[in-house]
Amino acid sequence: PVKAKPSPRAKLDILDELQALEAENTALKRQLAEKLNAENQKMRKMLHRIETQIEL
Repeated sequence: PVKAKPSPRAKLDILDELQALEAENTALKRQLAEKLNAENQKMRKMLHRIETQIEL
């Protein structure tokens, strides 16, 4: 079987799509990091409250 080479336009489409997906992944990673940081901050506050109650 003879394999057809992708056209230059198809290669550009693939590269454009790959670049868009990489940009989306970067944005999603940033959002996840923000969410996890906020969650950690809440847990630190909860731990602080518990520690304060134990000291009473």
